Amino acid sequence: ADYVALLKAVRETARSVDPEAKIVSGAHVYSGEISAFVEEVLRTGREHFDIGGLHCHGPIETLKPAIGAALKAWKAAGIEKPIWVDEAGLPVDPADPQGEMTKADTVAKKVVYSRFMGMGNYTWFIFRHIPKSTTVAYDNFAALDAEGRVRPVVVAYNTLVRWLRQTKPVQEVDFQSQADGYLFSRGLEKILVVWSKNPERSAFVSVTSVRRSNVLGAEEEVPAPNGKITFPVSSSPVFLSIRDGDFVGFQGEDFIVLPDQIVHEAGKEVSCDLGVKGIFNDPVRGTWEIGRDESWSFEPSQKEMTLAPGGQENTRVTARATCVKTRRISIMFSLSKY
Repeated sequence: ADYVALLKAVRETARSVDPEAKIVSGAHVYSGEISAFVEEVLRTGREHFDIGGLHCHGPIETLKPAIGAALKAWKAAGIEKPIWVDEAGLPVDPADPQGEMTKADTVAKKVVYSRFMGMGNYTWFIFRHIPKSTTVAYDNFAALDAEGRVRPVVVAYNTLVRWLRQTKPVQEVDFQSQADGYLFSRGLEKILVVWSKNPERSAFVSVTSVRRSNVLGAEEEVPAPNGKITFPVSSSPVFLSIRDGDFVGFQGEDFIVLPDQIVHEAGKEVSCDLGVKGIFNDPVRGTWEIGRDESWSFEPSQKEMTLAPGGQENTRVTARATCVKTRRISIMFSLSKY
């Protein structure tokens, strides 16, 4: 009740000076949980603010449930007002040589996701801080260093503005759980932003023609002399400009982990169902192939497939031990979406 009264007083005072002033509420959602306090503010204070504030520090994995919870709360309360991610940061260890690039990659992922989910604004915490903050891991949020020099996160912001301005969200593309992909449109141009979900494993994207950029704005035209080009995608986001109707494909890797009881004796075998599910809104076609390994033979070892939207294809695969060695077998798969 006290906070709602404060909101009311602030709005009345601000509007008396500037009738067009917009009032941003305090942060309603910090994590994926909605508190009784937030529910009360949304119920009784909704007329006293124009924009809902959302604070969320940490990696992209913390932002997704926070935005989901905020949108759910807004819908339950019947509120149709914009939400701003108006405080979001990631402190990094100044002793970590990759720390500042991790910060840049994180802001890119969080801004891309925020824009895709319809958030009206994204504000990094913090642009410049006291010099001491840049020397301690828990407080090293700043976009500028102690000397006022820009860090990679500032360059990443500029890259985001250049690539995502005037775009509209089109589709979330989950590349077989190997990578996150968000598709935007700008006229006839399509902008695909993609990164590998696993920092220790690269995914592979195939396109017929592309202009691409990393988070630091290094752009290049990628020729496709054989009709398409395939290149690895790491956990650092890549921006791809593709034409409407262009081919977009994906290659990834997963693993079969074979049970302990069969790995110690040649001739032992085990069968299992290998399932691939269509996650796109359009049909896909492609292949999967189990990686060659001198310890095992597989039947079948590869297969071509065509998947309808939401469809799944299961194949019975038999693994036979030829000697005693490994139990972690690679499966490579390649999917094409037209």
